[in-house]
Amino acid sequence: MGTEVCKRCGTTLPLGVTGTLCDRCLLGVQPDATDDLADWGSGGSPAPGTAGSAAVFAKAPGPGDGSKVEAAGLSGLLSWLVGGDGTAGGGQGARSRRRTFFPVGTLALLVANCIVFVGLTMRGGGEDALVLLSWGAKSNELIYQGQLWRFITPIFIHIGAWHLAGNCVVLYPFGRALERVIGTGCLVQIYIISGICGVIAGFCFHDQLSAGASGAIFGLFGALLAFLTTNRSASSGGVQTRDVVFFCLWILAFLLAGSQVKNIDNWAHVGGLVGGLLSGLVLVPRVPHVVPRPGVRWAAGCLLLVLAAAGTYRGAAWIRWIRQGEQACRRGDLVAARLAFRQAASLRPRPVTALWALARIEMRDGKDKEAERILTGLVQMDPDSAVPHYHLSDLYRETGRSADSLRELEAAHTLDPDRDDVKLLLGRGYLEAGDHRKALAILERCGARASEADPLVEYYRGDALRRLGQIERGLKHFQVYENLLRARLDKNPGVGHNNLAWFLFEEGRDLKEALPLAKRAVEINPFSPYFQGTLGCVYYGLSRYRESLNHLDKALEYHQSRADSATDLYFAAMATARLGARDRARELLRQADEVDPRNRYRTMAHKVVQ
Repeated sequence: MGTEVCKRCGTTLPLGVTGTLCDRCLLGVQPDATDDLADWGSGGSPAPGTAGSAAVFAKAPGPGDGSKVEAAGLSGLLSWLVGGDGTAGGGQGARSRRRTFFPVGTLALLVANCIVFVGLTMRGGGEDALVLLSWGAKSNELIYQGQLWRFITPIFIHIGAWHLAGNCVVLYPFGRALERVIGTGCLVQIYIISGICGVIAGFCFHDQLSAGASGAIFGLFGALLAFLTTNRSASSGGVQTRDVVFFCLWILAFLLAGSQVKNIDNWAHVGGLVGGLLSGLVLVPRVPHVVPRPGVRWAAGCLLLVLAAAGTYRGAAWIRWIRQGEQACRRGDLVAARLAFRQAASLRPRPVTALWALARIEMRDGKDKEAERILTGLVQMDPDSAVPHYHLSDLYRETGRSADSLRELEAAHTLDPDRDDVKLLLGRGYLEAGDHRKALAILERCGARASEADPLVEYYRGDALRRLGQIERGLKHFQVYENLLRARLDKNPGVGHNNLAWFLFEEGRDLKEALPLAKRAVEINPFSPYFQGTLGCVYYGLSRYRESLNHLDKALEYHQSRADSATDLYFAAMATARLGARDRARELLRQADEVDPRNRYRTMAHKVVQ
């Protein structure tokens, strides 16, 4: 049988191939990409006349071996990845005959990830939850509120330098290899689609904060698997079935390893892999001389759309019920709110956000046992997470079970020892329990930026030192606390004015300065029980008892947490006694003693009332 010649470039076509164009001209592939692919496992440049599918998956025939062609398969691909340029054993001649391939798309994705990480570092670090949220990390709560752009932004955000380094080490070789085969545009499309699919899967099955490019990288694995699978029948020796099975087992090993690591969103890996596999079946070009299967591409495309629509619909159901519950809470309709959150909690897997909101409603309605049952169930659902323990401690504190609250905080700290907010609450719990040394020890372990995030760290440090008799050191921390409060007045005016007014009152400073600050806080939010309580206490300190009692009564009316109402009850009892209503004052005093018998104002209130 004679040979034919490509009419465009003059290349001799392989024996048995009919057509008028060679594979390079059919695909529009540059000679460097085809040559690189020809070296997968061959160790050298292709022999003349071995273009196309044989060049992609077969060793080039050596001198004197006739028509014998051995399949390179996955082992050749892996050796090519390790060798970097496909010259593991090819020598200098192969290097000189090939133009350098520049992976534009892969490098662009790496640079984008690195730029975002530098920005995160400049704003406080990729391990700060607030910084991650401000830059677009995946948060189910914020997606519920309509921030749908968070389905895309987490792909370029990394939580720490090791997270970034690990993903980049995998992204570069696989992205570079895949880009040579499918092209820059196709690579970027698959990366973005896979990343979005990973975020959708994490949104449906993983309720915690997450970010990272690992879902998109698993998508590249899926696209490569799609390429290997669909081109197994290439002429002159294709990828063998055992190679595809080996690659599947390799991917499965990665998924199993991810499932064993704490706080890893392995659902994002699964979603990215499925998204990459399906988008690869649709987008990845086929090697010439392989029988086309348009039905496979149409089926893969339809399945990808169906899965994306199903994930979006599931998220939409969560959003619908949770928004209805939030609106009912704002109206004060606890029945409608409870119904909406129960509908959201009935979904599988049960969204933690809906369960927590349902627990808060039960607490607000006085059904503490039901709230405890829900939160205890959350602990059992995710025993390795500190968040349920954190919320359960809040419930116990609000119901006056301080010992149980402290126990749950210790459990949360054991599971997640790096959370500064848990350390702060644990320090406060130790202070309330009278263990001042342990309180100071845990507060001193708060991070360097903890005071800027919450100035109460400095206040509790100063309080612990003062109770230990180190007055001078305590005053220094109080001064830092005051300076931080004054610096934050414009950033959060309501809380800033209220906290500064309370600090001036509690430390016996100038009450004439505290009064306008407390009034300003109440003007900003007149329905806050804390703002009303602060203003009532300041009025009490100025001996304006009737005005004090008016604001303290409002604070007691607005309070949802009984534990936080103890101080207001004590001051209301004292103001009532000053106005001559002794019986009413004794009743308020009795209620305050039931709520918090360790309150610092208890002794003073008993002296005034008695």
